[in-house]
Amino acid sequence: MQLGVPIPNAQMGIDLKLPNVQAAVTATQVSATNNSGSDLWSVLESLLRYSCPSLTFTVWALLPLAFLALPAVHSQSLGLPVKRQDAVRNVLDPDFDQFVQQILDDWNVSAGLGVAIVQKKADDTWLIETKGYGIAKGDGSNVTEDTYFSIGSNTKTFTAMATGLLVSNESLSLSWKTKIASILPEWGLNDSYATSHSTILDLMGHRVGLPRHDLMYEANFSSSDMVRHLQPSQLAYRTRLLTFTQQLTRIKHLKPSAEFREDFQYDSNMYTVLSYLPQHLIPSVSSYARFVKDNIFVPLGLNQTTFDSISAEKSGNLAQGFVRDKVNKTENIFGRGTPRVLPYWNPSTEDGNMISGAGGAIMSVKDAAIWLQSLLLLGQNPATGEAVIPPEVVETTASGLGIVFGTAPWPEWSPMVYGGGQFGYSYRGHNALEHTGGATGFLSVISRFPFDNVGISVFCNDGDFGDSIMQVIKSRIADKVFGLEPVDWNARYKAQVSAQFEQIMALPQRPSEPADPSAPFSSIAGVYNDLAYGRIELCLVTPQGAHNVTQSDSCRALVDDVPTKLPDVDTSIPTFVAKWDKLWSTHLVLRHFDGNLFNGSALFSTPILNSSLVNASHSQTYFTQSFETLPNAEFAIEDGKAVGFGLTGVWEAGTGIEDPSGDTVQERSEVWFAREQ
Repeated sequence: MQLGVPIPNAQMGIDLKLPNVQAAVTATQVSATNNSGSDLWSVLESLLRYSCPSLTFTVWALLPLAFLALPAVHSQSLGLPVKRQDAVRNVLDPDFDQFVQQILDDWNVSAGLGVAIVQKKADDTWLIETKGYGIAKGDGSNVTEDTYFSIGSNTKTFTAMATGLLVSNESLSLSWKTKIASILPEWGLNDSYATSHSTILDLMGHRVGLPRHDLMYEANFSSSDMVRHLQPSQLAYRTRLLTFTQQLTRIKHLKPSAEFREDFQYDSNMYTVLSYLPQHLIPSVSSYARFVKDNIFVPLGLNQTTFDSISAEKSGNLAQGFVRDKVNKTENIFGRGTPRVLPYWNPSTEDGNMISGAGGAIMSVKDAAIWLQSLLLLGQNPATGEAVIPPEVVETTASGLGIVFGTAPWPEWSPMVYGGGQFGYSYRGHNALEHTGGATGFLSVISRFPFDNVGISVFCNDGDFGDSIMQVIKSRIADKVFGLEPVDWNARYKAQVSAQFEQIMALPQRPSEPADPSAPFSSIAGVYNDLAYGRIELCLVTPQGAHNVTQSDSCRALVDDVPTKLPDVDTSIPTFVAKWDKLWSTHLVLRHFDGNLFNGSALFSTPILNSSLVNASHSQTYFTQSFETLPNAEFAIEDGKAVGFGLTGVWEAGTGIEDPSGDTVQERSEVWFAREQ
């Protein structure tokens, strides 16, 4: 699960999980009324210098990129006239309600969604619409405007703004170009040059050379914790995350996939680092979460936005994520299957935890409307007019720092840039700033159109297709607000999901007579370690039964648990299973393919919670979800012994990034686990 990238199936990241790009092209249009051509060129030139400091080409050579960066600038900052909606259109009418229900039915959704729309009128008043649709929780309660959703990587916008507040604090002597190494002694990357030269802007813009590496996040919980805390108000079984300093230590050992400042590569780790700055730089600040609450949430009147999911759950307003179990995908990939409700993925108090800055916030759509107004007003409280976030902070975080997508497959979208916790692009000629968020069971999009004074937000608790559904709903709202003929985005996204499934089904099948590994299966079992991902013990499950093999006590216990906790794992061929206590995964499963190659799955084993939406099954107590990436493992065998194995297909590098290559398994791996015993 990713914390948020605006592409299908994004999971931490978002923005999931890398599937096909959903972008496309209309030229960015900026009205230059009352501005001379020379003034506009001056703006473009400064924008290029600021957005792409590592580039040395002339403004003329980079002219096309200027139009990529322009969507990330507000009309006020360009000195251009601000467009007012002369005739704002109500969106949430019976026809739209019927459309939403049709979408939920078409995707066989058991969950629901919330919508917020804000439009500024010519008299500077606002048309605000918020509404809930569908089911919020397993007890059948409905989504309302007050329902809390995890917003995943939409938290990154708050983190970028919080970082801007630090930069604006003159007593700290910071700038956006301050080097991280100068203020954070624990900071370090695998690349020494990137370590010494990375600035706040580099981390904010995802350009330090690291890919996502989402699977390195530790959850550090045990199966007994899961069973012990199944009461609705006691779902905090995943709170023992690593500390900031432990996470920083691990980041140093992550393998980069690109040169420093060479490519945009979404990486939630960088926002984890940024979220550590408030408490590190200001002694009176106890945590990032408290800093954001005191300096952003409370001053803006965001009374239904918090990091305290435990209190929200106790209030009864926290939605539950839904996923589908037992879907026959070859028959209907969009089948309803058996609906399952999920324990909350990141229980936390107001103090937050290590993951809070990358994706820990929860919010109602009622508050999403206030947040959208605040962003469109460049940081003001919309009710009082108080300046809470300096306008220059809002503008800087909205300025393009890297190119996400340089080409666009849809004719309605432009290429896309990334600033600080915000993507910039153009939708059908209307400049947009937005972010998406994805966490276990939750998807969100918060989008605003600065030149039109329009904001749209959609939150969804369908963990399987919520990323596509929210984009379909958001785009239909935009079409209606702007008076455009609606595009059939529903058909497009369904076709895209189907195409992705067909690609998976077309992957090579295991040979009918595969070669054995260069070492006996039993000798491959054991403990392996990667300094970033941690230690794991591979336990052998054989078709004849693992108890025929000499294994550790912990492995025997794990193998005994496989039928219960991993009910969908096929062990008809030699298979290794490891407990993998990650934020997005509980187990790593490696099934023999051919020779020293194994097909992998990162699985999340979840206890089945009671739900009024499905008849209880006393025979099945757990179900599994598969992390979106499909890892592959290759073992390095020397003198008949396994010395380590490399994983590929796990780091989720940026678009167009080459796979690692080399003569050895370690060189061509994304993550290398060395044998310990």
